[in-house]
Amino acid sequence: MTNDVHVIESDDYRKEVEILKKDPIILEMYDEIPASYWNVIGFLDSYEFMVNTSEEYHRRFGQNARSIGGPARAIKAIHKEKHGA
Repeated sequence: MTNDVHVIESDDYRKEVEILKKDPIILEMYDEIPASYWNVIGFLDSYEFMVNTSEEYHRRFGQNARSIGGPARAIKAIHKEKHGA
């Protein structure tokens, strides 16, 4: 038995994340995350991170997120591209 998790992402969701990865608000939010947070197990995958990231994105008048998980997924993807983690 494995604990593999499989996620189904629609093409629209993938497109949203690609747009968000270039969004100046998301890039600013990414830069504001303290380095120590990236080492916290489960930080990027937590429901709390997803909700807080989405709320903060919209508080800053972000216009490109169509889903609650898009901003968090974009930040996670940026980190993975920069650090391979």
